[in-house]
Amino acid sequence: MQFMRRAGYSFIRGIAGEEMSFQRPLEAGGWPRFHVYLKEDRDQVFINLHLDQKRASYEGSSAHNAEYDSQLTKTELERINFLATH
Repeated sequence: MQFMRRAGYSFIRGIAGEEMSFQRPLEAGGWPRFHVYLKEDRDQVFINLHLDQKRASYEGSSAHNAEYDSQLTKTELERINFLATH
């Protein structure tokens, strides 16, 4: 969790023994934002990163416009990997 803070992310929520969720907004209004699901397994860390373009469009829905393979998400993942190794 300390590493994610150092990378500019804030903690959203976590389930004991499961994934933790972090966000890093790109604009002051909170959207779009990078959203990370992080899971630790022994000595490995798995990161599932996507870019949320906007908040869910209707109440009770978790559906949103997310990008998983854009150049922006690839660049962010490279930035996280660089921070982890330096």
